[in-house]
Amino acid sequence: MKPRHLLPIAALLTIVNCGGPQLTPEQANGLRQAQTRNLEVPYETVFKGCLGYLQDNYYELAQASKDSYFIHATKLKSKNTPGLEAFWAGVKNNDYIGLNITFDAIDDQNTIMRVNITTTRDKGSIGFMYGGMVSSKSKKDVKPIVDPDIYKAFNDGLTREIMKRHLSNQMRQKK
Repeated sequence: MKPRHLLPIAALLTIVNCGGPQLTPEQANGLRQAQTRNLEVPYETVFKGCLGYLQDNYYELAQASKDSYFIHATKLKSKNTPGLEAFWAGVKNNDYIGLNITFDAIDDQNTIMRVNITTTRDKGSIGFMYGGMVSSKSKKDVKPIVDPDIYKAFNDGLTREIMKRHLSNQMRQKK
């Protein structure tokens, strides 16, 4: 059995420093549930599925570490950006979208995935990896996404890609 990995400190620092809206405990719990997916899929498949989805939708992979159970990716929202992610319609053009995806490999067949999303006009504000920690030039105008519908839509797309990979792997193993 693999050891459980909790949300990395880097992702926590990004969330804590963003200064988003104050949520009630019920809202915070609902947001946490929207951000999190429990998948009956091996961690390696989940990780590779996330990378594939992000690349297919034109995200810039800033940090991806399978051993650290963490992915940090960014994307500039513009009307010229290709991709099938209609749920970003509420994000202003020329805003940067920052994603932190963390994983918890429960056992050989189960993985928990959690996504945190922020937006900003200043790419330097969404952070970059420095010595294993998320740092940034400033934290001005960083807004955490707290709309559960956006997380649901994002995670649905991500989960579809992961499940396609998982089913393909299972079919290959049966041959």
